[in-house]
Order: sequence, then structure tokens, then C-alpha cells
Amino acid sequence: MLELPSYSSQLMQQLWALRNGDHFCDCTVLVGDSSHRAHKLVLAASSMLFRSLLATTDTISIDIAVVSSQEFSCLLDMVYTGKLPLGKHNVSRIIAAADNLQMFDVAIGFKKVLSTIVNPQPSPLEATAQSLSQDMMKMDCGEISTAPKEDLPSPKNESRAPSEMLPSINRNTEDQKGPDQRVVSGLEETLRMSTEDEAASHKDTVLLEHFPVISELLNEVPTIRELLSQAAEIGLDQKGRQVVITCCETAEPDKVVDVLLSHVRKGVLSEAAFINLLWTVHQNTPSPSTHLQSLLEELDQDTARPNQHRGKK
Repeated sequence: MLELPSYSSQLMQQLWALRNGDHFCDCTVLVGDSSHRAHKLVLAASSMLFRSLLATTDTISIDIAVVSSQEFSCLLDMVYTGKLPLGKHNVSRIIAAADNLQMFDVAIGFKKVLSTIVNPQPSPLEATAQSLSQDMMKMDCGEISTAPKEDLPSPKNESRAPSEMLPSINRNTEDQKGPDQRVVSGLEETLRMSTEDEAASHKDTVLLEHFPVISELLNEVPTIRELLSQAAEIGLDQKGRQVVITCCETAEPDKVVDVLLSHVRKGVLSEAAFINLLWTVHQNTPSPSTHLQSLLEELDQDTARPNQHRGKK
């Protein structure tokens, strides 16, 4: 296969230049009072959420509680160029906004870059130098241990307890940190929080095994879209309600369940919230399925969740 070097990046640079000049832009994203023009194809390729929404409209409104106008502008630039614009940015908020807008490639790529910055891999030359330095230290320690011991004067602060010395040590360490070290410390905390959130959202995977059966059972219910919307209003928090209701309003009737299951698989909607949603749907169904009830009871046992719904209907 013949490959043209850097062709893809050059093409995206051209698209970014066209967007900046408002050329061939065919959709608008409203964030608060600010509008952002873009190309449908680029947004649809970067986010499953945008792909669903832009299938039926040219204008999308996003609440500023999800992302600010400045943060969304940064996300757009990253989608088109793969680069974060210069300036002061709240890294954790941008990553969270990318996750909420289902820009998973941007979010995952951002976390990998932060991981590289926080934990840089030494070059071969640096690794060799470090190894030689350690060997020399071991040799020095061996020579010192074989040398005759001499009486050394006691240090002046020997009588001080270790706890008395800690405050000054901590202060000196913080004072000696430069701006770059403080930035890296902040990135470490952001990366740690993002990793914990990602691990928490995927810790229960037993539900994934039952997706085909769940899809078949729910698609047999004639009013499944209405039941899912009602169940979301009753039993989910604001984020969960927004995911489910948006899915019901934008996806095709026979694709609602599959799109919702894909959100669960990617961690957009937690598995615990999805199981609660299914229980509420089961209770509100005119002719509830005994098969679905048995499956939900099995999921409650497998995920070690106390069943708060059993017996209500």
C-alpha cells in the first residue's frame, strides 16, 4: 500500500482553516449565548452523540453546566487539529466535557498525553547514564563500608525530635518547587482522578454478557421509547436522565435500545443506573416479562446489589 506522509493531518488543517473562515460550515452548536460553526461530518466522526443529534437537525444547544463556551472552543480546535490551543485551561474540566459529549478519542488521547508528561520515559542515553551512576554509587558505598570508622561530631540538631523538623522540611520542599513542577503536580492529580473515574465506570462487566438478550426483550415492547423516558425521569439523576432522554428523542425507534446499550458499554451511563432503569421499565410495562424479571434478579445477585425493586409488582 502506498501511503502519503502527513496527508491526513494536512487535510484536517485545511478543514480547520475552512471552519475559521466559515466556509462550507453546515451546523451550529450553541453554548449559552455563544454560537460555534462547524462541519457536520467532522463532529459526527468525533462523537456518537453529535452523530445522533445532527442526523435530524443543523443546530444543537448545549447547557453551560456541561461545558463552557471557551472549553467547547478548545474541544473543537482539538477535534480539527489534535492540539490544545495555548493559554490557561482547566484540564480536568475539558476532559470531563469531552467524556460528557462522547468525544472519547479526544478524552482518551488527552489522558495518554498527560500520562506521558507526568511519567516521562527516559531516553536510552539517559537510562545508560542513570545505570552507570547507580553502579558508581554502589562502588562508593562498598569503599566507604570497608574504610575504618572515625568518631564524627554529633549534628547540632540531633536533640530535635523528627516531628519538630518536619514543618521546615515541608516548607522548604514546597518553596523549592518551580512553576513546571507545580504544573506537573496538578496534572498528576488530574490524571489520577480521571483514571479512578474510568476504572469505576467499568468495574462491573457482568451486564455486558446479557446485552443481546436485553436488546431482544426490550425491542419486543411496543412503547419502549415512552417507557424508557418515563423510567429515566423517575429513577435516574440529571446526567442519566439527559443521556436516556436524548437517546429516545434522537435515535430511530428500532435503534433506541442498541444505542442505549452502547452508551452503557462505553461508560456514558453506569451499569447500576441502567439496571435501575430496567427495573422501573419492568414495573411500568402493562404486561411485564417474567424472563426480564428473572434476568434482572440474576444481575442483582451477580453485581452484589441489594434488590430494592423486587416484589413491588
